Amino acid sequence: MAVSWNNPTLFGPVGLGAYLNIVVPFVTPFDETYWGLAISLLAGPSYMIYDNDVFAIPVTAGVHFSNAVGFHDSGKYFLNLGAGASFDFLWRFTEKWHAYGRVMAAYNFGGGGEFLMFPGLGLGFSF
Repeated sequence: MAVSWNNPTLFGPVGLGAYLNIVVPFVTPFDETYWGLAISLLAGPSYMIYDNDVFAIPVTAGVHFSNAVGFHDSGKYFLNLGAGASFDFLWRFTEKWHAYGRVMAAYNFGGGGEFLMFPGLGLGFSF
């Protein structure tokens, strides 16, 4: 599940974006599956590369935070901080509804380094 907010024109041509991903179950780098909750948040400055009121391409770069908690005997817990970016393609059906394709990537600095990628397709609603 993904929840995102993006306003790429908040300060002229640059704005802010925030992307939250929630994943159950999550898979560790050692290919072991744990039932748990994984949360990934990317927040930072955003820039609108293209926008013609039907199609839009915002790009966001910023700080990445991830947290994962296992719910069984292993008690696995991960907490990382890093840097990341999101590249979106929006197709607006109406003023409030749109479809999107997204690729979000991040590099976390903790634990010897960790690269994450979150591709996604979905429907969005704008307030």
